[in-house]
Amino acid sequence: WFHEHGLRDPLGTLFGHGLGSSYGGDGRVPNTGHINDMYRNKLVGQTSATSMLWDFGAIGFGLFAAMVASAWFAARRLINEAEPGFDRAFCRLLLASVSCVPLMLFYWDGITVVPSNQLLTMLTLGMVAWRLRQQVPVPANPIRTAAGSR
Repeated sequence: WFHEHGLRDPLGTLFGHGLGSSYGGDGRVPNTGHINDMYRNKLVGQTSATSMLWDFGAIGFGLFAAMVASAWFAARRLINEAEPGFDRAFCRLLLASVSCVPLMLFYWDGITVVPSNQLLTMLTLGMVAWRLRQQVPVPANPIRTAAGSR
């Protein structure tokens, strides 16, 4: 990816080449991405990281990485603030699960291709967000409180 991008293709570098452009299939699928067809011998979709870079560019990959990093820091904070017992164990499970996502990015293409892996990744990130919302008190709506005081 680094050899094919840069100043000569700033739009492709920043925003990628489109969803599914690096998809190579499993050899039985006739519909492969146009970038995969262009660079057939380079295995552009071998890992989720390279697939995201080719499909979404540096900005898309950076946003995904920021989302995972934010979830990791939130899970760390939740462990420190959780009650001992099941709650703390659940928060530790969330941290362990979020910690596996960066490893999967560079190991294989499961996050971008395998639906069950996509579901587990998004459930993990969603559970961290849900648990964080349970921890942080929601401020009262000033319009509703003002209307209710009449």
